[in-house]
Parts: sequence; C-alpha cells; structure tokens
Amino acid sequence: MNEIVLIKKSGYFYNCYNDNAVIIHYLLKYKMVPGKRKVGFPVSSLERVKQVLNYYKINYAVEDKGIIIESKDFKKVNKYAFVLKDALREVQIEDRFILIENEIRNLSDKDTLRILEVLEYEVRK
Repeated sequence: MNEIVLIKKSGYFYNCYNDNAVIIHYLLKYKMVPGKRKVGFPVSSLERVKQVLNYYKINYAVEDKGIIIESKDFKKVNKYAFVLKDALREVQIEDRFILIENEIRNLSDKDTLRILEVLEYEVRK
C-alpha cells in the first residue's frame, strides 16, 4: 500500500499506524507513541495534514468510522516510498538516541560526566 490512511474511529482525533505514522511523524513532527508506530492528531489539524501530503505528493485516504470519505491519488508521481525511506532513517536515528539516553541515565554521575565530556569534545571538532 502506497498511501497514508488517516483513520477517525470516534471522537476528535485521526490516527495512523505503522509506516503511515512514521511518515506523518517525520513530515509534521507529531509525536509517535513510544514503542508503537502510531500517531494521532486532532480533527482540527486535518486540513494542515492534507496540505502537507499534497505538497509532498503523497497519496492519502481519509477514513471516518470505516468509510473512505476523501482520497487523493497522485498516480505515478506519488512520493510515498521516497518519503518513507527518509522517514524510517530519521526514526531509526531517534530510536538510537533514546536508547543511548536511557543507558546514560542509568550510569553513575561520574560516568555520565565522562561521556558528556567526550561528546562535547567530538561536537566541537
């Protein structure tokens, strides 16, 4: 599937899952649920989300309670796969940062300061 499905099950939020969530997170910086590939955003943001997807030429469908109420198909110019590749790379980097941050938080103060000094030195090079 090379389209983003924006799902409104009930309430005032749209959700997307898996690769679709990764793309929405990447393009719009909406928070992804930790440990899951899920992003939600308020109904009031739907137009902005669609504008961004149109700008990047990514196919999408808007689903409300199981019924597709709107869709956009860019046919051969659909950029879903290209954007997904970049989005997955960014999420992988974010995940690595989180793992390292968690490890550092479990270290002693002395070890944490030593690691921070090394990082600061490398950044200044």
